[in-house]
Amino acid sequence: MAITEREASIIKAIGEETRDTIAPLMEKIAELETRINKLSDEVEGLISLLGEQ
Repeated sequence: MAITEREASIIKAIGEETRDTIAPLMEKIAELETRINKLSDEVEGLISLLGEQ
């Protein structure tokens, strides 16, 4: 059973809307991962300093 041109248009629009929604979220996740990694490095440094005392 073939899909109609209208159905194909709807599917395409849903895909584009989904992509437009997900792309900014993925960017934000990447930013958060970077911040978490920096904080983790700082915490490890502080733990190391405390261990030296």
